[in-house]
Amino acid sequence: MSFDIFIQCCGDGERATFKRELVEEIFGRRALDPPPYFRGATYLDGRAEIFGADEADEIDGLMCSHSSGMTFYEALYELADRTGSVIFWPSDGPWAAVTKEATLAHLPPGAFDQDGLPPSVVASASELVALISGPD
Repeated sequence: MSFDIFIQCCGDGERATFKRELVEEIFGRRALDPPPYFRGATYLDGRAEIFGADEADEIDGLMCSHSSGMTFYEALYELADRTGSVIFWPSDGPWAAVTKEATLAHLPPGAFDQDGLPPSVVASASELVALISGPD
């Protein structure tokens, strides 16, 4: 997909952080040649340009551009699940998702709502891709 996808860590209604090493672990696990900070990561089934992991040891989010392949989406889902983060993207339809309902309580009130509804809860990377892709 050619648009940007963002992941933002939240806790108690505010931005929270996670270790950069977690990004390196998750996104590097199946990268063919893990580049520094995963800019331009290449996987057997796709690629992604990942920005924001090079700024500090503790980070609060990432921007992913030119992302494709289930390997990338599985890594994105895992990072969101392990950090309690929200994933969001530009869209006229649904535009935000979390991996578990408990995460919703940690988001800033209303910040990721759409038409008064909270982000969608997705149970897998496949569900996330289906939500991002929208109806056929």
